[in-house]
Amino acid sequence: MKPVDAATIRRVRAQLVGDPDLAGRGLARRLSQQADSWFESLAADLPAGWALLATGGYARGVLAPGSDIDVMLLHPAKASDSSVREVAESLWYPMWDAGLKLSPAVHSTKSLAQLAHDDLDTATSVLAVRCLAGDPQVAADVQAAALEQWRKRPYAWLQRLLESGQQRWSRLGAVAALLEPDLKDGRGGLRDHDMIRWALRVDRPEVAAALEGPVEDLAAPAELLLAVRCELHRATGRPTNTLFLQEQDRVAEALGYADADALMLTVAGAAHAIEWATERFWARVERLVRSGGRLPKAAAPATLAPGVLLVDDEVQVAPDADVDEQSYVFRFAAAAAHAGKAMSGRSLRLLASRGTPPGEQWSASTQRAFVSLLGSGEWLAPTVEALERYGLFSRFLPEWRAVRSLPQRNAFHTYTVDHHLLQTITNAGEFVRDVARPDLLLIGALMHDLGKGYPGDHTEAGVELVDTVVGRMGFDEADRRVIAAMVQHHLLLPETATRRDLSDPRTAANVAAAVGDSETLHLLAGLTEADSRATGPAAWSDWKRSLLRELVSLTDAVLRGAHHEETQRTPSADLARLPAQGDRESVVVGKRGEFGGRPVIKKKKHQL
Repeated sequence: MKPVDAATIRRVRAQLVGDPDLAGRGLARRLSQQADSWFESLAADLPAGWALLATGGYARGVLAPGSDIDVMLLHPAKASDSSVREVAESLWYPMWDAGLKLSPAVHSTKSLAQLAHDDLDTATSVLAVRCLAGDPQVAADVQAAALEQWRKRPYAWLQRLLESGQQRWSRLGAVAALLEPDLKDGRGGLRDHDMIRWALRVDRPEVAAALEGPVEDLAAPAELLLAVRCELHRATGRPTNTLFLQEQDRVAEALGYADADALMLTVAGAAHAIEWATERFWARVERLVRSGGRLPKAAAPATLAPGVLLVDDEVQVAPDADVDEQSYVFRFAAAAAHAGKAMSGRSLRLLASRGTPPGEQWSASTQRAFVSLLGSGEWLAPTVEALERYGLFSRFLPEWRAVRSLPQRNAFHTYTVDHHLLQTITNAGEFVRDVARPDLLLIGALMHDLGKGYPGDHTEAGVELVDTVVGRMGFDEADRRVIAAMVQHHLLLPETATRRDLSDPRTAANVAAAVGDSETLHLLAGLTEADSRATGPAAWSDWKRSLLRELVSLTDAVLRGAHHEETQRTPSADLARLPAQGDRESVVVGKRGEFGGRPVIKKKKHQL
């Protein structure tokens, strides 16, 4: 039979990709099967002792429209260079000429073994292979050899896997937190699912035990991300893995979602599941790597706080803890976050099965523990996300559900609303020493965009939430007024600083009239910088920082000057009660702190 040609490949593939009845995994399976048929045709006359293998993702029998088609041609060690070139070109060129993304490799079994011994990408690509044509025994021998060398140095490979993952995570961020996530390589994406499966192939019981649940539990989230990636490739006609805002409506419609927000909420849920498993698995594997594979000797539990223990590098509920006491959840979480440690899944499940009813009025100790959690720094976001995996954060703050994984249709923003709020609070922690009320700064950072989860203008909705939410937390009316002002005016300083003439005295005077006092002004200044830095790179710069600080300085001078002038010009209650005495007496009002700030009656000499 005549081998398939490039024109046929191009035409038939275009028909398949354009089939509206195929989507997600169904499309990916058909694309893989189609490629199998073409390679079977092209490699029908492969010489004896040769084999053509599917590797990488293609070996699993799925291909997104823009995926690399990973294939490997294995030849006998004594095959001549010219014969290897001739066979390889007969396989590769029809696929390349058809415009497919072919990622081929050519090896003898010896050269492959040498490369896989040191190269991580090669070593992982042959952990699972599939024979497309030729000698199936060659394929079986390759996979057996790959697994043998992988299992011979398990902790060296695990360390390299972890290092590659850490570099990728720091570069690309979390799929669930970003408005434009990388579905493949972001944290919680498809590559993380692959990494766990590769790690489990070392076939060590202590490594398998590091995974908190069955690896099969991650299949459904990975399938969903694969489906979205397939539709992204089809919608754009490009092999992109980043789901940009402008593509989300088309992908959502193709997959049958009501709108792009519904799609992104589902994507975030799938990514959260993979990220949760990934973070816990690799934290435990890292401990095994540090100990050379030996299970670390159990250390004596360390007490982080009353009723909170650190056991095997995870925070656990102490046996004598009063888990039904209202503040315990936040005390437990705050202890973990300040220590920079993960809370154990078992403890979180225990807390989720007990505790205070949703939406209950907070005690003073609950409020203090919550503020402590908000001030925990970089561990705030992962700690809150761990709590919310079991519904614990929104048990105390039901309004959080409205912003959980909520996208923002705004080119300035980088993160979903919930992650933006957590990052703003984290940033605000840098300014707690610059304000009179650090607790109000952190609560204001939490509240400033909470209204985005509700209809209408988010600022107005946020102000309306203050009495309910902050009142439930136990803050008094005066504090609620300050927080309401922070929410109402959280855009005032950046908009004024960048759009108004700061040399015009009316600019600072208008801001002063809006904020009312210096304490609120400095709370807003801290919130503004924290908020801007959590928004995205376009929202903050050294230039904007300098404008903001100039505006705050000018406004502060107006507020302090107004207070001083009011002190000078407005008679005190004591002075108002004095009888009018013409020029027989003069009054000196001391400055604040001088004479206790009270009026001093000074007699003229002729009256002494």
